[in-house]
Amino acid sequence: MAQIDAVIATSNSFVPLINIAPYLAGTPEGKSRVAAELDRACREVGFYIIVGHGVDPRLIEQVETVSRELFDLPLDEKMTVHIGTTPGAVGYAAVGDIALAYTRGQVAPPDLNESFQIAKVDVTDDRYFQSEAARGMIPGNRWPERPAVLKAVYSKYYLRMGALAADLMRLSALALGLPETYFDDKIDRHISRLNIRLYPQQKLLRCQASYALPRTLITGPSRYSSQATPLAVFRSPTLMETGTMFR
Repeated sequence: MAQIDAVIATSNSFVPLINIAPYLAGTPEGKSRVAAELDRACREVGFYIIVGHGVDPRLIEQVETVSRELFDLPLDEKMTVHIGTTPGAVGYAAVGDIALAYTRGQVAPPDLNESFQIAKVDVTDDRYFQSEAARGMIPGNRWPERPAVLKAVYSKYYLRMGALAADLMRLSALALGLPETYFDDKIDRHISRLNIRLYPQQKLLRCQASYALPRTLITGPSRYSSQATPLAVFRSPTLMETGTMFR
């Protein structure tokens, strides 16, 4: 706890840093205090960073290690679980496969990262998940042969992030002046995705391009190394979005 307090005290980030450990401890005073901090952060900034979340640091390290092993595999091997062209597909996406700007109606260079995405790992026999409409939102996950432990590690991390997101929804309910469990029955069948991205080192090159950007620069990925940055994003239309930046 002392380390967490020290981090918060020395933080000069514009984005608020919130220690949610007092909320997780379960005392009325702790819950009220953290809820007030979250309320202020959402009203004044719109984003916040959490510490004291209780996620096992060993699990975070495992996700980073297995992710680096995955992205270091030969491209041909990674392409065996490529996402393809089906909307909502899961699996591997190579550098340049995805352009987020297009979803906003903008023309821009593609995103310069690799990614591996999985859908829900705890699908049950509930008719909700077996309906025709649900199949497109919850495709069967595609797992590479290597690294051998990737499926187990990613699945464990997915479930842990789901639990953390649920905690943040309960905290949000308190911040809104609602009963703490108000959102529980509204998120108990979420269809979240876990997306692991690798942002490799970049080399800036001046060039001529057809994009209407002033002094256009494009970037070319270098060979992957320990300087590349993986990012794990747990995203859901019904739960809080959480992310872990590995350093």
